[in-house]
Amino acid sequence: MANYSWISLTPAEERVVRAVMKGYVKGKELGDHLKITQGSLVALQQNIYNKTGARNLVELVLMVTGRIEQPPNLKGIEKGQKHYG
Repeated sequence: MANYSWISLTPAEERVVRAVMKGYVKGKELGDHLKITQGSLVALQQNIYNKTGARNLVELVLMVTGRIEQPPNLKGIEKGQKHYG
């Protein structure tokens, strides 16, 4: 997996990203793979989106693989600073 150290993710959020990178993208399938409830999964995904600026799983994958840069709406935000927007 590419370096996404500019994103300050919790271990649980990193597990979600790793599972998505392995191809688990459907909600139920992803939740079952991670052994977490759908409510927990939704909360983790929302936290990841807020931190990265990704609007969906496609953008998230493109970011962590280095195919697109940090989104324009995050440029200038310090590493680890939360993004709400």
